[in-house]
Parts: sequence; C-alpha cells; structure tokens
Amino acid sequence: MKPGLKNIAAGFLVSFTGSVPLGYLNLIGFSVYKDHGQGQAVLYLVGVLLAEVAFMYSIIYFTSRITFQKNFLKRIEFFSILLLLLLAYWYWPQKGNATEGNTIAAKIIYTPFITGMVLSLLNFIQVPFWAGWNLYLTSNGFASFTGVLKHYFVAGALTGTFLGMQLFIYLLASVPVTVLNTKVLSYIYPVVFLSLFLYQLVKLISSLQRINRI
Repeated sequence: MKPGLKNIAAGFLVSFTGSVPLGYLNLIGFSVYKDHGQGQAVLYLVGVLLAEVAFMYSIIYFTSRITFQKNFLKRIEFFSILLLLLLAYWYWPQKGNATEGNTIAAKIIYTPFITGMVLSLLNFIQVPFWAGWNLYLTSNGFASFTGVLKHYFVAGALTGTFLGMQLFIYLLASVPVTVLNTKVLSYIYPVVFLSLFLYQLVKLISSLQRINRI
C-alpha cells in the first residue's frame, strides 16, 4: 500500500473506533441533533474537528522531537477526568426542572459550533490518546509523520471522527421517541458523565499503581 493511503487508513481506523463508543462529545452531539437538527449538528462536529486538528498537529510536532514523560501524560489524564466530573455537575437538572425534558443542548455555548470547539479543546484526554497511538504506529511501521504524510494521517483521522460521531448520533436517534422523551432523560446525560469519570479515575489509579511497582 502506498504511504499516503497507509496513513489515511491508519488515521481513519484509530479515530473511527475511538469516536463510535459512548463519550461526552458524541452524546452532546446527539443532543444538538435532536434539538436543533442535522445542520446544527454538523456545525457542532466541525467545531470538534477544528480543535482536534490543533491537538493532532501539536502532538505530531512534539512526538517527533521529544518523548512524552509519563508524569506529564498522567497530569493530562487527571484534568480530563476532572472535566467529566464538572460536566456531570453542570448538566445535572436543577431542582424543579427535572421533569421538563431539559436536555444538554439547552446549555450550548453561544452556538453549536463554539460548543463543539470549546468542549473538544477541553478534552485533554486526546493528548495521551494520540501521543500513544502515534508512537505505536510509527514504531511498528503502520504510519509515518514525515513531510506531507502527516497531512494524510490527519485527514484520515478527521474523516474517522466525523463519520464515527455521525454513526453514534444516528444510532441513538433510531431509539423510539417514547423511550427518549421520559422524565429519566434529564438525568441520563449527567449520569453518563459521572460514569465516565469513575471509569477514567479507576484506569488512572490502576496505571499509577503499575508505575509505582516498576
């Protein structure tokens, strides 16, 4: 396979498989889609992708020059899981509003585009995610980040993110309206954020314990 196509395929597969599973970015994307339609959902995703571009090029630049320190990556993970806890608190229904069917999209930041960009910029877990994958792909010969090849990788990754998040949105949108329009809906989003926070916290603690034993 030609190096350019190889990079596109590697970026697409990593990004697509990382975007389809439940996460706060695609969950909020679904809420934007549900409340504002496909057009606004696409603008939200464009904001997410714009921030992802900044992360990816920065990480490619630094990983080509230095080796990330484990302590630095752990600090990044800590701030990422803290963001999940803050989101759970921010989107928890206020007293007396839990039965009004309020959704996350009601708390967008100015526009869906700005919301996607800001939340993606705050998604610091992208740093260890892409740093780890970049080092793995280059060390095993699955991708190269020299010259123009890095642009092919980023293009593949952005396509994977967009299609993965769109797939998540459409799958969740296929759930019957009678299931989504319940009093429980107002609590689904913050509970998911809290669950993701606990999951990431357990992972971080486990990895720190392994490092201390080494």
